[in-house]
Amino acid sequence: MRRTLLLVALCWGTTIDGQAAEPKDLPAADPTTTVEKLNLGPTRLYVHWTGKAKDFRFFRQNAGYYVAEDFSFTFASDDHGDWPLISREPTPFETWRFGTTYTGLDVDWSKQPRVRVLGVKTIDRLPAKFQDYKLDADRIITALIVEVERDGRWVPWYVNNWFHKWGTPADAALIVSHYVDRPSPTFDVYGFKGDITADLTEKSKKLVEKYPNWRAYHGRVVKDAGGKHGWGLELIHVFVKNDKSGGHDAVPDEKGLVLLTQEAPVGWGRGWPMIYNGPHHPNAADSELPPPLKVKWTFKGDKEFAGSPVVAGGRVFIGNNDRKLYCVEAATGNKLWDFATGDQVESTPAVAGDGVVFGSFDGKVYCLDAATGKKRWDFATGPRIAGFPGIDDVKQGIDSSAAVVDGRVYFGAWDGKAYCLDLKTGKLVWSAQAKGPVHYGSPAVAGGRVYLGTADGTLHCWDAKDGKVVWEKALAGKHSDHMMSSPAVHDGTVYVGSGYDGPLLALDAKDGKEVWRFGMKNLVCGAPTVRGGHVCVFGDGGGQVVCVDAKKGTQVWETRLGKGWGGGSPVASGKYLYLTLREGSVDGKAAGVVALDAATGKAVWSAATGPAWGTCAIADGVLYYGSDDGKLYALAWE
Repeated sequence: MRRTLLLVALCWGTTIDGQAAEPKDLPAADPTTTVEKLNLGPTRLYVHWTGKAKDFRFFRQNAGYYVAEDFSFTFASDDHGDWPLISREPTPFETWRFGTTYTGLDVDWSKQPRVRVLGVKTIDRLPAKFQDYKLDADRIITALIVEVERDGRWVPWYVNNWFHKWGTPADAALIVSHYVDRPSPTFDVYGFKGDITADLTEKSKKLVEKYPNWRAYHGRVVKDAGGKHGWGLELIHVFVKNDKSGGHDAVPDEKGLVLLTQEAPVGWGRGWPMIYNGPHHPNAADSELPPPLKVKWTFKGDKEFAGSPVVAGGRVFIGNNDRKLYCVEAATGNKLWDFATGDQVESTPAVAGDGVVFGSFDGKVYCLDAATGKKRWDFATGPRIAGFPGIDDVKQGIDSSAAVVDGRVYFGAWDGKAYCLDLKTGKLVWSAQAKGPVHYGSPAVAGGRVYLGTADGTLHCWDAKDGKVVWEKALAGKHSDHMMSSPAVHDGTVYVGSGYDGPLLALDAKDGKEVWRFGMKNLVCGAPTVRGGHVCVFGDGGGQVVCVDAKKGTQVWETRLGKGWGGGSPVASGKYLYLTLREGSVDGKAAGVVALDAATGKAVWSAATGPAWGTCAIADGVLYYGSDDGKLYALAWE
């Protein structure tokens, strides 16, 4: 639920267990809200524990008609031991989105930060199902508030806002105490009429008297001397049955409520805005999407989808060989608009701000309004450089996918040039002439430099500001299909594939000196995926997926997926790698998309969906890819 346009500096920790220092710019918590002074007797479910978070995972998926955000981690402490912890299920109510708030606090979960958890020792979700966990009701915590230690105080990261009667009355009272006079809207509360766990304030009593047939509420827990424990529920909205529509109206008005159609939470859901999910080609999803997946929807183009999709603002953008770029609604697959070019569209678009940029085999790069599909500008490149065997029918064009950084568009073309354009106007900033065409490979932009391979077998490094040569490295022979791999830049190293039977290489980003090389049995077309100290690549032909040590270049594992081939890359999503391919198979069964265990390379799931050349995109808990069968697929967790 997007209620998090609140500066984190305004969030303050309670003094429930005396461990948190209060921020200096806000008053201390009311002593009446401390556990010691409530004297409520024994509790059954309530926990308010301090420890550290291990093995954090985040999941985002479409659950029915709303987007569900879930997380889990292992809560660990000397006092309580290790407990699996899960989030509460977000709660939709008709056209409004209730249930959970993420504050947008930036947390590095890999460092196992100290956390303070308010929760219940039970599975508080219906149905009692959570991703790929086997839930044990006797040994689990459902989190209601998660705070992270930051500069000597506890800062909220996650708040459950949906209230009901947890456990004993003492449990419920203690949980409510943590919400008293906490910042709005992060700590606003919602619930049904029969589940109120605090007395109504006098102001709220007058509101419900005016609307006696109300069913649910939105409010805040505030200090109130008339309340049983020194606080009361102050209602902001009540939801009243509308006999004509059959739904409920929010009274006195809907101001301040978040609709189901709005994205949430702040800090998640950036989408997949360009090829490999960023200009330096990280090729990793923001959260883990666990298999198995099932087809959520498909969208049909007139011909093959040879490029890869991107996702931004609740929309999916992808080019088709019917000469069009398509924009479809991410939730439904319904077409929003299309734009016709002069030839096939095999480059992957890039979304930046409210614009979308892509190339076509008509030799032009286009920039469109992402909302409407109206053209803002186009830029024409030159004819193909002659003398390179392979794909002789190509006369001109662009199948390189753009990287957009700081208002500039970087791409390569079959005329052998690397280009830098101004995103706003489409005007040329600089171009650099190479000795071979750019076929499929897309520029990686990192540290003020542009890295791109050309079909004369050279990997180039240019200054991103002016296009001046920084270094060049000859890696393969002269052929149109050589240097199709897009470089990936990680921690000062450039990883790239070269030619047929050529190696996977690691080069020093500063000067291009070779760090290591690993022999491949097949051509690497996509970008290497660097994750967790490993580099994973897919070899075009023979279904070869290889994982090597990122520092040493030694093999960690190798997997074969039938006769699989294509131009895709493994996409990292938590502990999984997803790969789309042609003529692929797992255990003798056809597979268009496969999930591998990233640690071992073992195939853990596959689906016989359409064959693919391009790379998949994972955003908001959904995997998208375009297929040779003319379908754009959206697959979500079952």
